[in-house]
Amino acid sequence: MHPDIEARKYIYDPSLVLYLPLWKRDGLSIISDDAYGHLCTVTGALWTSQGRSFAGAEYIDCGNPEVLKLQNNFTVLAWARSTGAANQDVFSHAGETVSGWHLTLASATRVFTGDNFIAIINDINPGVNPLDGVWRLWGMDRAADNTTRLTMNGAVLDTDTYAGTFGMTGNFQLGRRSLAQGNWLTGGIGEVWVFNRGGMPEGEMVRLYQRTKWRYK
Repeated sequence: MHPDIEARKYIYDPSLVLYLPLWKRDGLSIISDDAYGHLCTVTGALWTSQGRSFAGAEYIDCGNPEVLKLQNNFTVLAWARSTGAANQDVFSHAGETVSGWHLTLASATRVFTGDNFIAIINDINPGVNPLDGVWRLWGMDRAADNTTRLTMNGAVLDTDTYAGTFGMTGNFQLGRRSLAQGNWLTGGIGEVWVFNRGGMPEGEMVRLYQRTKWRYK
């Protein structure tokens, strides 16, 4: 069975609240491939066979539906690559003026995720340079007990606990910091999964990585 077919089985996962295969559709308005059919608006990010290309001034906005206002018990995974030098957001929900969650690829070998005022997981060395232009499956999740994890290619890089709440007034966006309109991505995003369940088994994330990595070589 083709690995892409295996990966698409997640469409039937009841916990999947957003699946966005950016390699699948061109145009400035795209519909997510999940049960909710979110309308996402593309600003400038050009289509490629591996997803959307970002040059430092582009983003994708998926709005702020109730199913994406996730405080805990959620997982976000995204295939992305970065070639820039400054902090760059792969995905974010809210930002700067209202604390939210985001995953940022930073300069040198730093990756962090968390809200805008308290870095939950900060300055983690993943053993690679996140800005080297290589495609990787980045992820963050927060379990019901507030345990937050940062992952790369399905493997857990670091774990921490944050008991605070997130502001959910901004939209869920790809390629920049949501409300602050900063931390622009230079690189690409291939596909994005958002689940309303946290604590995803590491083996499950590794399998998803194995089944989708063929596209990102």
